Amino acid sequence: MLVTIFAKRLNMIKDSSAKLKHILLVDDNPHNLKVLSEMINGCGWKALMATDGDSAIEQAGYAHPYLIMLDVMMPGIDGFETCRRLKANSGTEKIPIIFMTALADTSSKVQALELGAVDYICKPFQEKEVLARVKTHVSLYSLQVELEELVQERTAELIKAKDKAEIANRAKSNFLSVMSHELRTPLNAILGMTEGLKDEIFGTINEQQKQALLTIEQSGEHLLALIDDILDVSRIERGTIDLELTSVNIAEICNDVIAIISLEAVKKDIQLVAEIQPNLNKITIDKQRITQSIIYLLSNAVKFTPKGGQVTLTVESVPTSVYKTEIKYIDATQNHHPWLVISITDTGIGIAPEDIDKLFQPFVQLDSGLSRQYEGSGLGLVLVKQIVEQHGGNIWIHSEVGKGSCFTIEVPLLS
Repeated sequence: MLVTIFAKRLNMIKDSSAKLKHILLVDDNPHNLKVLSEMINGCGWKALMATDGDSAIEQAGYAHPYLIMLDVMMPGIDGFETCRRLKANSGTEKIPIIFMTALADTSSKVQALELGAVDYICKPFQEKEVLARVKTHVSLYSLQVELEELVQERTAELIKAKDKAEIANRAKSNFLSVMSHELRTPLNAILGMTEGLKDEIFGTINEQQKQALLTIEQSGEHLLALIDDILDVSRIERGTIDLELTSVNIAEICNDVIAIISLEAVKKDIQLVAEIQPNLNKITIDKQRITQSIIYLLSNAVKFTPKGGQVTLTVESVPTSVYKTEIKYIDATQNHHPWLVISITDTGIGIAPEDIDKLFQPFVQLDSGLSRQYEGSGLGLVLVKQIVEQHGGNIWIHSEVGKGSCFTIEVPLLS
């Protein structure tokens, strides 16, 4: 679409290069002005005339010519000073200037070009040469004007589209939030009733009925977790979640998480290894949210690691951002504070390079034979990414299909 618009505009420029355009002629010699104006008007342009620098600056300010042809030796301010003032004014700085003067020395030419002139013609001039140069610079300036107008139009369209997208996104988040709240009430009632039936509050049940209730309970809890994830994602997108920052011991958090995830690991005969740097300083974070993120990443690693595999949690502090060093995002030397780096490495199924970006898209699950056998909402990594970024941190992935993955998060180590 944009390419087509550019092509049409370029064709318009080509077709209209000789249409009426103002060219300002500045010379204190009436004869020179007469000869030049006849040449300019004869080619379909309109000549404006000024006999001194001050009137030239005034005319350029309100007429906005497509080219200024400027003499050097004039009464009052000379051509060089006139050029300097035109280039210093935001309203006229882009107008191309061609010097036409009897000064043929190199220093004058250099001075003119250094002041911003696009060309320099020495008198006496040849008509064909002058017209060729004028046509070239008028065409180039016409192209510049057209392109700037196109960029402004396109920018306005993009801003309008962005505003519409933001309104739609807010509406989506509000809808998800409202629906999630509405779903939680009946779902909690279902789970509560299921718990009562399992505990035989309403009468004795047989083993087959217990298994059916267990399935209902597990499905309900899975659905409740999904609703909680949707609520969290919509809240973060709307900016309605404020971090509750406290100074915590990250090693204690990681050890508590290991204890929780170890139950899942034992079921699959997966070795769970913790490599936590000793004597880590306390860190100011939202304890609940960072704990939630570590639990999700570890649980995911166990889920996607075959029986008998290994999952390793590594925690350390580093002097500069690892992400900005590895990804070359910005110069890491700009970071003058240490970072906390948490890595979860597994020997699982791995992720294809073309699928890595999809991991952070809501409700997206990778379409592969291995991944389809695992349950998931596709929201966990989205939530982790948003939580980490709310802390001013980063998340990234290294993975190889069939060999495993390493998910790394880092947050500023601010005590």
